[in-house]
Amino acid sequence: MLIMVAEISKHSTPTDLDVYCKSTLIRHERWNPICDLPETEKTFPDGYKAEDNCKTLGDLQDEIESKELDTPDECAQLCKTKPGCLASVWAYPIGLCSRYRSDEVGEEVNGAGFMRRASPVTEPPLTDPGCDEELGRTKALLTDTRERNDELDDELQKCLDGRRDDKTAYAREISELKGRICDCEARQPEVDLVWERRKEAMEICGYNGRRTIQKGGVVWEPFCGRGPTRARIYRQMAVTVDGCPEECTRDPKCKSASYVIMNDPHCKFFEEGELNEGSHNYRRRGHLPYWAQYCICSHSPEMKGLRMFP
Repeated sequence: MLIMVAEISKHSTPTDLDVYCKSTLIRHERWNPICDLPETEKTFPDGYKAEDNCKTLGDLQDEIESKELDTPDECAQLCKTKPGCLASVWAYPIGLCSRYRSDEVGEEVNGAGFMRRASPVTEPPLTDPGCDEELGRTKALLTDTRERNDELDDELQKCLDGRRDDKTAYAREISELKGRICDCEARQPEVDLVWERRKEAMEICGYNGRRTIQKGGVVWEPFCGRGPTRARIYRQMAVTVDGCPEECTRDPKCKSASYVIMNDPHCKFFEEGELNEGSHNYRRRGHLPYWAQYCICSHSPEMKGLRMFP
């Protein structure tokens, strides 16, 4: 019977309790030699140092985090790799390692060990050496961007100033043009009056010696658009364009006449038929006329071919 029991125990499956007890025993065996050492500070192969305090916890309010680890050495070095960690506690019954932000010891506990960080705390570098070159390029690019931004701000301000100046000049030009239009509109009745009074002068425009007219028994050759003359005017009269040659016919001294629309009196008499270069509006047949300013004629549909511009 005893043999049968022995055989059954030999081949039975381990329970969870068996596994737990075995693991706890292994962890306890790893911890006891540390507590038995005369020196409490341990230096690891990489130079990291930790100070052991057996059967002690840390201040629970300073605990940062916990994780499962199998050995006290792993727990001690966990603090080395974590910023802000000053101590760690390894509870070997459950294999739990806790990190602390303080190196002050807490209450005594048989199943735990407090491992204070003995190596100085070093802050990790913000950047690795390979980033220096990239950082320099980024700073240079940032400087160029700021300078270019300032240049664009200046250009934008100049553009806005120029736009404001253009707007002011445009408004001034519009105002001047409106003023000129108002002046033209104000003079329109005057122009219309001149036009009505002088339109009969168009009857001679376009002839330029190609036909003759008869006034008071004298044959006259009309000319239009003649320029000014240096001939001496001996007489002037305020008559119509048709009345000018008639009055010249009645005057024995008059050999030619000019009808100047924009001058008053309009009709001007000359004793000569020719002087300098040119001719007057009217000359007696057989006499050469003088140049004189009177009407300016041009083609225009509304005037059926001719129009006078005073």
